[in-house]
Amino acid sequence: STAGDVVFVHAVPRAYGDSRCGFVHTFRYLAWCIDVPMLMAMVGCSALGRPWKEVRRPILVTEVYMILCWVALVLNNLPLRWLLIFVSFMLFFWTLWDFAKWAKEFRRVAPAELPSRPERLALIVLLGSAFTLYGIVYLLPIPGWISATMENKFYC
Repeated sequence: STAGDVVFVHAVPRAYGDSRCGFVHTFRYLAWCIDVPMLMAMVGCSALGRPWKEVRRPILVTEVYMILCWVALVLNNLPLRWLLIFVSFMLFFWTLWDFAKWAKEFRRVAPAELPSRPERLALIVLLGSAFTLYGIVYLLPIPGWISATMENKFYC
């Protein structure tokens, strides 16, 4: 962070009776709730030519699971935290399933001579891969496998 950066961080206990704190960068989740839908719409509608009707649900599902992920991290209730994380990942897998359907339909209907056809398909694979990697990094600090600082360095 530079001197001009505004950082809003919640310090929360990792579990009941745990004196160590984890840190939740709330603005990161807020930014993702703005950036990720735009990125998904660009890949789904613009690059793959999917109609808004197909793209809308995965965007809304993604918004919900990102918010649930944030809520899970600011809770002190460990069982509820893990329940929300489980639900979030189920929603995440639902989104990945929709990505696969977008790619399958694009391959079916897009003409072979369409400019950048393979690269367009690669976008959805890269998007799904990035979301998966972010999900793994999200999980690692919860049991203390990496520090909140290391998590933040990954995202920044």
